Amino acid sequence: MMNSPGPAPRVRTATLGDAAAIGETHVEGWRTAYRGLLPADYLAALRVEDRQRMWERVIEHRPESVGLVVCTDRVAGFVSGGVSRDADATTDTLELFAIYAHPDYWGQGIGRALLTWFEERARHAGARHATLWVLRDNDRAIRFYEAHGWQADGCEKTVEIGGRRVVEVRYRRQLTEERT
Repeated sequence: MMNSPGPAPRVRTATLGDAAAIGETHVEGWRTAYRGLLPADYLAALRVEDRQRMWERVIEHRPESVGLVVCTDRVAGFVSGGVSRDADATTDTLELFAIYAHPDYWGQGIGRALLTWFEERARHAGARHATLWVLRDNDRAIRFYEAHGWQADGCEKTVEIGGRRVVEVRYRRQLTEERT
């Protein structure tokens, strides 16, 4: 694990050539972040190759939706978002689908840089609101989102991940001033 901060995080749009590194970051992020929250055998069975293929498809069809942080020529984290999938979403709401920093880079501002990039892109696209879903028991992630101005909006849903039923809560952030 890296202890000293490196160069300032730099965020750019992902390319197809980044898919393997994003896949690795995704798998390692899940294995670390969800340890104790999701079944251990499910986390152990995650395959970088599967996530790589998934991210290749996303980047190929929606390249503008994936950003990543590169530190010293290594992918340190990624973010993905787009049109909200929620039935009650307004047309000016975008959803943060995924945001992960490689565990080697936790605590170095990677998440903050990714979240800022997503919020700026969402504003530029005309979004006034953004939402995300987070596991109700993921205290670390919830502290992160709340520290950056996101608030639970009272919506919850139960989903099955790895054979375990878990509750997700929706967080929301206003991105622009309300018009009067």
